[in-house]
Amino acid sequence: MKKSILLALCSAMMAAPSFGGDVQVWQGRIKQLNRDVREEPEGGLKFTSCMIKTVEPVSLPGCNSQYILFGCDGTMAWSKSEAEGMWSTVQMAYITNHALKIRVDNDYVKNGVCSALNVQLVKP
Repeated sequence: MKKSILLALCSAMMAAPSFGGDVQVWQGRIKQLNRDVREEPEGGLKFTSCMIKTVEPVSLPGCNSQYILFGCDGTMAWSKSEAEGMWSTVQMAYITNHALKIRVDNDYVKNGVCSALNVQLVKP
């Protein structure tokens, strides 16, 4: 009896819908790097954002198909240092013309641009 209840619970959990957003593993090359640094008038806050324009489109619902955001201002789901680490990898790929694999998530969106969760260089 205990086994059948446990089995039924496990089956129900596995059949339940996912409540998170969609994730795409995008692979391609960078067309353009965009880094925006501006001072806010009140309080002197610094807003820093970084994103790439892609050659191959991003195909997630609710995402701009040409851009991926890295959130270098630290306002997304990761810290500034984690975002800067991903941005360094992106810059290296751009300079050396290497392709990237980027996990893109539509749970973290700013102005219609979906954000990166992870970045990897693709072997040439």
